[in-house]
Amino acid sequence: MDTVQPTTMPAKPPKPTLSERKLLSRAVSRAESGTNVIIFVSAYNVSPSGPGACGHGAVVHHVVDGEVVSKHSLSHGSTRSTEEREALIALAGAFRLIKRMVSLHTERVTVFSDTQRLVSGMGLASEYWPGLDWHDSRGNPVRHRRLYQDVRAMADAFDDFRIFNAHGRASILGACEADDLAYSMASRMLSATLDHLPPAVRA
Repeated sequence: MDTVQPTTMPAKPPKPTLSERKLLSRAVSRAESGTNVIIFVSAYNVSPSGPGACGHGAVVHHVVDGEVVSKHSLSHGSTRSTEEREALIALAGAFRLIKRMVSLHTERVTVFSDTQRLVSGMGLASEYWPGLDWHDSRGNPVRHRRLYQDVRAMADAFDDFRIFNAHGRASILGACEADDLAYSMASRMLSATLDHLPPAVRA
């Protein structure tokens, strides 16, 4: 059965609470020890279930001695995709951005994402899924297998790679900016979808 596509954007996710900001602030502080690249990845799916209009955003920070010395961002979307797929595409794009940034002597990369499937999937893609011939615990083929294989290979090329849950939409160093980029692109993708619908359906 096809997923029903909403005809209006859901309300934008609320800004983070103080406790959420403190949680992520502590996580970032720990990550900065020995880390020189911090990436924030966000994806947004307009559909409440199944594929729909999606957007993704990523913000890449080059950090030296705990200070951000340069920042790069990217965003894109699809009229029909999933949040997990968009988050993977965003992370792959962020990895490519790193290679174009100011020359880094070492690449110790820490990623924060509000897409839980990406966070858990990157861990499973390292050892668990390959051991099961890329099937999950229920014996089903892993969704987005090729993307996970490609992005995991890119991550393994860094001197050090870590990925953490962003504890919700926390407003620090770029997590909120990545979320705004994803939401904005999802809105644009939804508009593009509705442009092809008859007026009666749009209403």
